[in-house]
Amino acid sequence: MHVGKFLNVYGSVKSIKQSKMVLKITAKRSEMNQKEVDVAIGEFSFVAINDKNKTRKFKPNLKF
Repeated sequence: MHVGKFLNVYGSVKSIKQSKMVLKITAKRSEMNQKEVDVAIGEFSFVAINDKNKTRKFKPNLKF
């Protein structure tokens, strides 16, 4: 990426299990009057922990 280019970042929740959430993130470069081009794609996993650093379940009302 060069200075002056536009970067759009999109994210979505891929899954939520008992204590793990997986997000899919895509970064796309766009220029005026041109379509977007993927420059980075990744999946990120997050695990919920309590104050003792042990895994815990997500709250039951968490939806995606």
